[in-house]
Amino acid sequence: MIVNYMTASSAKRATNPPSKTLFIGNLAFEMTDADLNKLFREIKNVIDVRVAIDRRTGQPRGFAHADFVDVKSAVAGMEQLQGKEVYSRPLRVDYSASQTRGTFPPRGQGNYGEEHGSDRGDRGSRF
Repeated sequence: MIVNYMTASSAKRATNPPSKTLFIGNLAFEMTDADLNKLFREIKNVIDVRVAIDRRTGQPRGFAHADFVDVKSAVAGMEQLQGKEVYSRPLRVDYSASQTRGTFPPRGQGNYGEEHGSDRGDRGSRF
């Protein structure tokens, strides 16, 4: 038997440039609207939070996007969400690389959330 030890890397995953929208990933599928409200209760200047919903099953897909009034507020929101855990799952927070609010591609011309490797998305429930 050969055992190879792996050293912990201190290099962080590259983040997207700051924007007015945050991607919040690794959400527990059992998370409710009340849990989402509690998560964002202390965060200022949030305009909207959209949980991605699978179109076929109607179930949450495990990530959301949060829109803020400006980039400065999104930066502050990201700082507050970093390191938080919900249902024993650490949140993965990044600036969204998606298009700006209100300019989603028409049906059949792209998938919402594709910058995070998802196959198909929907704007889902609103906060």
